[in-house]
Amino acid sequence: MALSGCECIVDAFIGYQGITKRALLKHKSDLKPSQIMMLTLLDMNGQTSMGALASQLAISKEQASRAIVRLVDSGYVERSHDAANRRVVNASLTEEGARLVDALHDVYDEFLWEGLGRLDEGEKQELVEISCRAAELLQKALG
Repeated sequence: MALSGCECIVDAFIGYQGITKRALLKHKSDLKPSQIMMLTLLDMNGQTSMGALASQLAISKEQASRAIVRLVDSGYVERSHDAANRRVVNASLTEEGARLVDALHDVYDEFLWEGLGRLDEGEKQELVEISCRAAELLQKALG
């Protein structure tokens, strides 16, 4: 039975999430997946307001603030107030946070290629291309 478009997206998301969780376990990271997502977004976007982080993760500003406290306490993220509007709090990666994200990318790469061992090289490349295109479209759809 063929899956609907929505079911395909959900299945793909669950698959990607599984890869992320298994890679985190292999890395022996004590960070939660939501914190890894925050680090990844900060790596991709640079300095970002707490409101924008919350919006991108589909959580409240309060949840984003609570989640980022541990990253600040761990030395991975620093917070600052926006010069134009002191009420806006921005977050950005520290050098240590950037090193952690780089290390996680290496773990993801290694784990992904190991985990996709049943696929031939052409299928792996096709999956990468499809995933990149899906990420572009989802970013466009979600603003």
